[in-house]
Amino acid sequence: MASAEEAELRQQLVDLGIIPTNALLSEARDLFERLLSTEHELRTTTFHAFCQEILRRFPLEAEVSPGFELLESTAELEQATWQALEQEATRDPSDPLALAIDTLLQVGAGAFSARRALQAFLGHRNDWWAYTEGEADPLAICGAAATNPA
Repeated sequence: MASAEEAELRQQLVDLGIIPTNALLSEARDLFERLLSTEHELRTTTFHAFCQEILRRFPLEAEVSPGFELLESTAELEQATWQALEQEATRDPSDPLALAIDTLLQVGAGAFSARRALQAFLGHRNDWWAYTEGEADPLAICGAAATNPA
């Protein structure tokens, strides 16, 4: 807004449902400077980080130990996922998914790199769950996104 032409800025305000007066145009142009000079820093975080911050600020009220640490062990989840991957690859070796897994392990990345990719996916599983929430067939979304990227 700070560098927009007047007509463009007016349209941006209209799009936000604001009637653009001269005073509002001036205020809109000054927003970025005000943001930079504000006493309190503007931050964006995940929902989980926001909740963790609240717990850290009010541990007694939340009945948690002050200075608590979040623990998340993914070792069991990783092992179970790796076993499921191996079972899928060996159940029907002629299945397209089994062939793809075999190619990944043999020709492509190798077992070490495949495990690292699995760890990376598990590290972002909350993103996956959020992306596929409420979908009857989450894997169909993945296939559709792969064949029709936006």
